[in-house]
Amino acid sequence: MENSKALVLLLAIGFCCVASTLGESCMGKLTQSANFVVAQTACVKNLKLNVSDIESLTPATLKENHFDDKCFTNCTLESMNAYHNGTFKKEAILEQLKAVVPETDHENLSKVVDTCVEKATQKPGGHKHKHNKNGNEKKTKDIKLHAGHMGKCSCKRAAKFVSCMMENDIMTC
Repeated sequence: MENSKALVLLLAIGFCCVASTLGESCMGKLTQSANFVVAQTACVKNLKLNVSDIESLTPATLKENHFDDKCFTNCTLESMNAYHNGTFKKEAILEQLKAVVPETDHENLSKVVDTCVEKATQKPGGHKHKHNKNGNEKKTKDIKLHAGHMGKCSCKRAAKFVSCMMENDIMTC
C-alpha cells in the first residue's frame, strides 16, 4: 500500500512538472487523458523511476541528457500502441492526439507528427540515407545490433519524438 501511495505522489509531481512546461496545450491535455495516465503509471512502476527521472521530461533536459529518459517515453508510447521496436505508428499517435486537439487543427497536427517522426528517425548529421556522387544509394553492410543497443536506440528515438512534439505543440486546446 505504501508503494502505491508513493507511485501516485510521483506521478502527481511528474504531471505538475510536465503541465507547467506545457500549460493548457494539447500535449498537456494528452498527459491528463486516461490512456496516458494508465500507461505512465505502469511504466513508472515497471521501470522503477523516481521523481528526478520524471522531472527530467522537458525538451531542454532531454536534449541536455542526450535524450536519456530511462526508456520512460518508449514504454509510454508502446503502452499506448503508438510505437514499437523503433517504429512510430502514425495513425495510433494521431488517434490519441485527435481526442484532445480541435478538429480545425488536425491537418496541422498531422504535419507536426510527420516532422517529429522525421527528426526522431534521422541519423546523426541529419541524413537518413547516404548517396554516391551519381545519386544512387550507397551499398553498405547491414549492421546487426545486439538487443541492448536496439533498446537504447529505440528509447532515444522515442524521447526525441516526444521532445519534438512538446516543442511543436499546438496551443489551441
